[in-house]
Amino acid sequence: MGTLKPFLEAALNSAPLENIGEPLDAEAAGALLTKLELLLSKGSPECLSLIGELRRVPGSEKLIAQMEDFYFGDASKTLIELKESRKKKEGNHGG
Repeated sequence: MGTLKPFLEAALNSAPLENIGEPLDAEAAGALLTKLELLLSKGSPECLSLIGELRRVPGSEKLIAQMEDFYFGDASKTLIELKESRKKKEGNHGG
């Protein structure tokens, strides 16, 4: 656990809830989720460093909680669901 502590501390301190900011645009969110997917598939604790940015993606709360609890397998599944949900929403707004 000692090697994971810096990642967890960085994630928890990276973006206080009151300073989340504006939601990411579709392109930036897509790039972030793609990067996250790669890290989660490897079970890399480095994914925790993306939590601050991930807070700016609507609907990511469950995914963030799973990552913070080190449930990277469950987080991978939730990420897939989130990406599918985003595709449906983008399709509905696309015309």
